[in-house]
Amino acid sequence: MKFLSAIMLFCTALNASLALASSNHDHDHDNHNDNDAAEHRDHEHTDNQVSIPAALASQAGIRTQTATSGVLQQQVLLFGRLKPYPQHISHIRARFPGLIRQVNVQIGESLKTGMVIARIEANDSLRVYDITSPIDGVVIDRHANAGEFTGEDILFTLANYDQLELDLSVFARDSQRIRIGQDVAIFKSDSRTGPVIAQGNITYITAGDGNTPTVTAHVPLDNTKQQLMAGALVEALVTVAQDEVAVLIEKRAVQRHDGQAVVFVQEGNNHTARPVILGRSNAQSVEVLSGLQAGEDYVVDNSFLVKADLEKSGAAHVH
Repeated sequence: MKFLSAIMLFCTALNASLALASSNHDHDHDNHNDNDAAEHRDHEHTDNQVSIPAALASQAGIRTQTATSGVLQQQVLLFGRLKPYPQHISHIRARFPGLIRQVNVQIGESLKTGMVIARIEANDSLRVYDITSPIDGVVIDRHANAGEFTGEDILFTLANYDQLELDLSVFARDSQRIRIGQDVAIFKSDSRTGPVIAQGNITYITAGDGNTPTVTAHVPLDNTKQQLMAGALVEALVTVAQDEVAVLIEKRAVQRHDGQAVVFVQEGNNHTARPVILGRSNAQSVEVLSGLQAGEDYVVDNSFLVKADLEKSGAAHVH
């Protein structure tokens, strides 16, 4: 609502400004011939420049940044699922077959190393021995109840969630670009504009099972703060290349004016549509090859409002 109010305020002020300009233009119409050369120069000036008071620009949410050099990252979007880290999963069996006398844990229960999970009466000796937890972890699977007999089957599965692993599915079109060691930024599913929830690196890549044309990239993740949940689907941006560029700006700053790409350069209250030639880009940023220098201030937020003001100002000069 604040954003819409700012736009409405900007448009109201803009219309008032244009109305005033139109009135002044009509008032001076009789002097048109005497001032033709000067008016022509003014018209050329306003073809690519508009003046917006700082207070009005602030209310409309028009924000600027300074163009700088930077690193342009080329990234590939992949999808995957979080799972317990393989080295942090424990499958527990009975040491000797026998009768289960007691089970002390339930699925979902957190255990510490050494806690007694169950008691078994061995078939051969009839002696009762304890099965204890080999790790700190959570019981994620249980196949044992008192009165049952054990064999070689898994009775309990424990998982320690202090470290997880992200398994990313990589299709054939991207597999040649994915390498061990690449940086990975992880987001909640459908939330790439939201905050990064975790970061890691690809440590190994495994081939598919032959049923699908994919390989799997594996990313271990620290989860000691328990902020990530095993089983969750996530999205990931994998950085496949990094290039140093002389001028790097945000992609959303670029507008189209008179059939060419422009950015609005701010000097005081003046905002000039500067034609630019663009180079390499990713989802957020773009390289400027010419038309803008590092150190110049350019409009990032709501640059389309400046464009609208410029086009209306140009229309006001048509007579």
